[in-house]
Amino acid sequence: MAKTSRIEIRVLLFAHLGDIMGTDIRLALPVDSRVSDAIAALALLDDRFRAAVKPARYSINGNWAEGVDRLRGGDELALIPPVSGG
Repeated sequence: MAKTSRIEIRVLLFAHLGDIMGTDIRLALPVDSRVSDAIAALALLDDRFRAAVKPARYSINGNWAEGVDRLRGGDELALIPPVSGG
């Protein structure tokens, strides 16, 4: 059986990030990718995303995450920018 060298994750984008890219994206990445790798891949799709994502928080499968955290196939990565309002 051939070993796969890629994983697929689901990326959920909220607030203005969703306005830029859409709210629900499937992303194929190399095995052993980190959150920062997913963000870099998304930034290649739209230049506006690169600046907009900088203050965002991340979660993997509903748990807060950092840019160095590894992703596994089937993970759900959420990118949540700060929002204000009342």
